[in-house]
Amino acid sequence: MRKYLLKLLAISIIGVFFISSCEKDETIYQDYIIAGSITDGLIYHDYIPDDTLYDSQYKSDMSNVERDLDINHDGIPDFKFISNFSESPAHLRAMNRIIALNNNAIVTVIFRSDIIDTLMQGARIDANSNWGVSDCMLYYSSFIDYQDDVIEGLWKNVKNRYIGVRVVTDDNIFYGWIKVEMTSFYITIIKEFACTNGAHE
Repeated sequence: MRKYLLKLLAISIIGVFFISSCEKDETIYQDYIIAGSITDGLIYHDYIPDDTLYDSQYKSDMSNVERDLDINHDGIPDFKFISNFSESPAHLRAMNRIIALNNNAIVTVIFRSDIIDTLMQGARIDANSNWGVSDCMLYYSSFIDYQDDVIEGLWKNVKNRYIGVRVVTDDNIFYGWIKVEMTSFYITIIKEFACTNGAHE
């Protein structure tokens, strides 16, 4: 009888450990991320040095720089940064935007689905965030003689802010952030990014 009870107790203990380990596996998948967070389990990349979208060969009146980002490190580009600049004695035009590839998405401001929001550190990024269209604006300015100036976007002279992103694959959703700065001369600087390892929804 005593051996039977000890055997039953051992089986019960093993069962508790097994259930606990299964519960831990189920909590691996996160359905949100906090802007600026760098915790265990996140996919993280730090640019050293920072990735500056600037044409080092720029000697004419036009410049175009593009950069692909693979947020979840699966070998497929998720977002494309595009920086255009042109000038002449009669005009100056600068456009900095991001294209969300493959049905991915970017957090935008509530009043415009194509203007990228400047998230502060600690902001929560999840399914309830304001997800915009695929082609979104960081900053755009156009100054042309004899025409009204056009200025759009929130990122000029912005530092220590984050872009919220969502990456969708066949069976997973990844929520992430990209830390970006923009200089007064319309140059975009990508500093670091992170994303979850996938959330089943």
